[in-house]
Amino acid sequence: MPTASDAQLESRFEILPSNQPTADDIRDNILQNPGFGKYFTDHMAHVRWTVDADWHGHQVRPYGPLTLDPAASVLHYGQEIFEGIKRTAMPMALSGPSAQRKTPSVFAVALAV
Repeated sequence: MPTASDAQLESRFEILPSNQPTADDIRDNILQNPGFGKYFTDHMAHVRWTVDADWHGHQVRPYGPLTLDPAASVLHYGQEIFEGIKRTAMPMALSGPSAQRKTPSVFAVALAV
């Protein structure tokens, strides 16, 4: 799979530098033992997608909050799993250890047991 060169990426992404970058000594200390989910970068990639324009508005911008529609399925995923389990009247003990339990084939097997 072809990859974009640095020059190609720079031409596609507008760079908006952070006005509060992490100091070099603090960054060096973090990189010694970064851990997972403990530290975050000063910047994030942001790209928009619309039906009319496809992917556009490529930016590397300062780290900040994301805007999500309240109806975004990611916010309701746990509720959907719970409702699916209630509809089948399947005891929680029979459900699998992950969201996989939501698939119909798993319900059919679990209910047949």
